[in-house]
Amino acid sequence: RRRQEEQARAERAAERAAREAHDRRAEREDADAASRRAGDAVDRAREEVSAAERRLREAHAELARAERELGTAREREHTTAQALDRAEREARDAAREADRTAGRAERRDPRD
Repeated sequence: RRRQEEQARAERAAERAAREAHDRRAEREDADAASRRAGDAVDRAREEVSAAERRLREAHAELARAERELGTAREREHTTAQALDRAEREARDAAREADRTAGRAERRDPRD
């Protein structure tokens, strides 16, 4: 009878151990699946970071190009403004000279 009880206890212990092993295998499979999903997420995140870094480099290059264009445009605007000032002064000077010349011509002979 004692052997039967020991046998029964041993069988119950074996069944518990088998259930425990089964549960641990299931947990390991779940952990493996979670690990694969997390690895995939890490890979996707790395790809997104790489793409974002590429876009950032491109944006920096575009910014540098735009800043160069702005500098060139401002230089051109300054040069053009100076040229306009000169042209306006020359036009005023020429108009005054024309007025003086016309005034002298009228004083010499109003009928000419």
